[in-house]
Amino acid sequence: MDNGAKVEMPINRTFFAEKSGTLTDPFGVSWMLLYNTPEQLQGM
Repeated sequence: MDNGAKVEMPINRTFFAEKSGTLTDPFGVSWMLLYNTPEQLQGM
């Protein structure tokens, strides 16, 4: 990425989230991004 972040796993659909991805920011902090729709959360 232009800001120095490194994509570890591109955003994609997984078995545990509608959208999921991971990245490491320029400071070395790892982030996991998850997105689920409200309808999916109702079943949890």
